[in-house]
Amino acid sequence: MAKGKKRQDDPAQEPENFTALNAFMAKFIKDVTKSIEDMESSKQQPMIYGFNIRIDQNGVPVIDRFGNINKSEPNAQCNREREPLVDIIESEMELIVVVELPGVGKEQIKLESDQAALRIDAKSINRSYHKEIRLTKPVDPLSAKAKYNNGVLEVTFRKAASGGKSRSIRIE
Repeated sequence: MAKGKKRQDDPAQEPENFTALNAFMAKFIKDVTKSIEDMESSKQQPMIYGFNIRIDQNGVPVIDRFGNINKSEPNAQCNREREPLVDIIESEMELIVVVELPGVGKEQIKLESDQAALRIDAKSINRSYHKEIRLTKPVDPLSAKAKYNNGVLEVTFRKAASGGKSRSIRIE
């Protein structure tokens, strides 16, 4: 507020900055609504992008991205496959990988692992996911146990000094 001007108590009188903010918000809502309508009319799939920040065992922040937008391209493109949100939980003896895969059934999920990575492919009529997860510690792929419930996949591995061969994992 400019020096010497008194605050107006009349609610019908808006300061200029609120008028500009209201105009900006009205235009923003109109633009977003039009974008959604255009997306629906063209049968284009929604653009999804997010990230999860965690601290690794060395205290270094790690950013895990998820969604269906390829951020490595200059013009973000919407991919058919989504990257799911992943969390890795480490205990003394085990490594647990938790993956959010809503919209698919357990029979539509394919898992494969070696000592250093877990590969996930899941496809349904409406959803498609793909992710290769680099594991934080070597694991024994033969020890893998997988459970899927309400869109959440949990894969538990025993840690190993040296890993075995790559193998497919059956979901219980």
